[in-house]
Amino acid sequence: MATAKQGLSDVGWTRNLKPIPNISMGEVQEIINKHSKVPSKHLDRGYRHFFGHHVHGIEVKVHPRGCFVRAKCCRSFDKKGAVWNVHISMLNSKEIESQSCACSAGKGSCAHVAALVNQVAHYKTLHKTTVPELVSKTSCPQSFHIPSKVDGIKPRPVNEVSFVKPNPKKSLHEQSESCICSTLYNPVNTPYPDNSFVDGIQTLLPLCDDTLQIFKILPQTSNPPPVKTTAYGRVYIGSTLAHQLPEPKADGSIFRIPEGPEFPKLPVHDRYVQPVYATVLTENESLFMDSMQVSESESVEIERETRSQSLNPLWNRLRQKWLTASIFKDVVSRQKDFESLVERLTSGRKIQTAAMKHGLEHECEAALEYSTHKQVNVRPCGFVINPAAPFIGASLDRIVYDPSESDPFGLLEIKCPLKESYKEAPCLKENSDGTFSLRESNSYYMQVMGQMAVTGLPWCDLCVWTENDMHIERIYFNDKLWSDMFSKLSIFYHQHLIKKFV
Repeated sequence: MATAKQGLSDVGWTRNLKPIPNISMGEVQEIINKHSKVPSKHLDRGYRHFFGHHVHGIEVKVHPRGCFVRAKCCRSFDKKGAVWNVHISMLNSKEIESQSCACSAGKGSCAHVAALVNQVAHYKTLHKTTVPELVSKTSCPQSFHIPSKVDGIKPRPVNEVSFVKPNPKKSLHEQSESCICSTLYNPVNTPYPDNSFVDGIQTLLPLCDDTLQIFKILPQTSNPPPVKTTAYGRVYIGSTLAHQLPEPKADGSIFRIPEGPEFPKLPVHDRYVQPVYATVLTENESLFMDSMQVSESESVEIERETRSQSLNPLWNRLRQKWLTASIFKDVVSRQKDFESLVERLTSGRKIQTAAMKHGLEHECEAALEYSTHKQVNVRPCGFVINPAAPFIGASLDRIVYDPSESDPFGLLEIKCPLKESYKEAPCLKENSDGTFSLRESNSYYMQVMGQMAVTGLPWCDLCVWTENDMHIERIYFNDKLWSDMFSKLSIFYHQHLIKKFV
């Protein structure tokens, strides 16, 4: 019997799941036991591969009696992201005719084949017609306890790190309980009964010995110095811990109006995004566009999951196949040589200039000064996809609550140029009255316009921050401009960019 990949060309493979027979998760074990060479001992390992999201890149090719399915599966003990190529041939009767895998266990008798069958059954159970570009976490088994195979170890505050001496005779659980502990503790039970008790000790004990250690931990009941909250609790302002471990912020939100309402889920609606361009797509292009579709709940989940932006692998992956607001100007102003623009947008090169690094380092500081100056609430945002136009997206710096506006919720876009003053920023122009405003010809103008369109929010504050001063300008949505922009974005994506992905 020929294996699933022998004699197969690379022509005819699609993301279309319709040719695969309808199999449920409950049928997986029976199908594998009856119709494949995968031993029973590999079934559990195969499910763990599926459960850990190790199977990806699924493609399907039709043959007269069923279909071929191929995919990639992460290696069990590889830390560099290497994968195995897995193939199966499935008949319309749900039988597995043949299978193969490039792993050392190979010839299709491994856990990777079982993982692929589980993944296919999962998609069919969810009634997916194409392989989704993004898989909602709510449609997957919980996996928060599974360490990533490619993310690696990320930086974190030193006070969150436990130092453990390796001991092979102890289990990991025993080692975690014997880590080095902080000796910064107060041996005296607190809180104290009352101030009179503390005053009595501080008055009487010095008569016996004024060098007692207890005086170093007793609070000062008369005019105590101000304190602030840190990662180690409340400490005196001016102490080492006060400036080395500042108050932790769970999500980077800043609230100047404590009684303000909760921020809305993004996008709030699709009033600014309406289909204005229609074209005839090929079958593969139609399947690809189907895979790009996201529901409203999935869009909200993606925004929440990507608020750490460049630190998040999903955020980086989203920017590869979506037109993002930061490049809208490049697309809209293009009149010829679209192929070179497609190559530039899909090259995958990551460039961080000194100006970009400076902006990232000072973004939080700028948001803090902005919220103080405007007396508004702000919260970080992630990557927003509007279900009405799933081929465009926008990464937002902050969402803003400003009760002085009739529509109180808007956006904040922060720019931190490497300049002495915002007056030197090339994105701004000086007006006849001596004030400054954003040049409408600058790419930032179309960027914020796109952000408002994708999120459905009516205004955006542009904050140009330097270490010496700050410019804040409120920009309102321009429906006429966006209509022209959206038409050109849609034409570029469906006529040029999509061909790079199919």
